[in-house]
Amino acid sequence: MHLTVTKAASQWLIKELGLKPGDGVKFFPKDETVPVKHGEKQGYAKDNQPDRPILEVKQDGINFHINFADDWFFSSRTTTVDYTPDK
Repeated sequence: MHLTVTKAASQWLIKELGLKPGDGVKFFPKDETVPVKHGEKQGYAKDNQPDRPILEVKQDGINFHINFADDWFFSSRTTTVDYTPDK
């Protein structure tokens, strides 16, 4: 399992969620259907109290993480969070 948060995504999430250094963001499945369909189905939310995080990436002073309860969705995956502004 691997999590990459690009600089563009990190900066967008900081602005979007009003984050300050030391804050956290969790990634989670928005759609819990079976079979699992990966793609643009990951949700995100400010979360300063990680629940047994299985993966953490610190960038720009923010703790990006995936909690234990969502291991089933992200297990054996490489997840890249990126942001491209609309033109």
